[in-house]
Amino acid sequence: MNLIVAMVLANGGKAECPWYFVNFVFDTFCGIPLATFLFCIFQFAARCFAWEKVMESGYYGDPPQFRWWLKQVLAWTIIMALTKTILAIPLYIHRETISQFAVRLFSPVRQDPHTELVIVMIVVPGLLNMLNFCLFDSVLKRKYHDEPNKQFTPLSNAENNEEIDEENALFAS
Repeated sequence: MNLIVAMVLANGGKAECPWYFVNFVFDTFCGIPLATFLFCIFQFAARCFAWEKVMESGYYGDPPQFRWWLKQVLAWTIIMALTKTILAIPLYIHRETISQFAVRLFSPVRQDPHTELVIVMIVVPGLLNMLNFCLFDSVLKRKYHDEPNKQFTPLSNAENNEEIDEENALFAS
């Protein structure tokens, strides 16, 4: 998705590499907090609606069940797609200013496309992906290994005498 955003924002010009760099850095440093925030909202919704299979990230039942894992992957994929879409909006709005900055930033290596590609496609993504994986792993992995759902329990609807319609909930079953 980062490549697509970079190509769209470069608008067919010769600034795809600088745009990819800017998009990747922006996605890392703004995307991690945004994705974590959206994940917390999702976890809250999972508790409110008693979506048992996604209530506790990293817990897939006992014994582990493929459907539980798949629902958690689906939830995370939706969160990441939403994060990347939200982050593309300010980049698009400010594309002229950002493009000028990005081109100036890469002007020292512009004459050597191999160096530019190594920086943009290997060095920066390699380092930032390590950061991404470490931070997202700490958010997504199961916090309590001894007891399922110790941290995440559904909010009680007993006081409202309401029942949750699990049939209509995407993550309920």
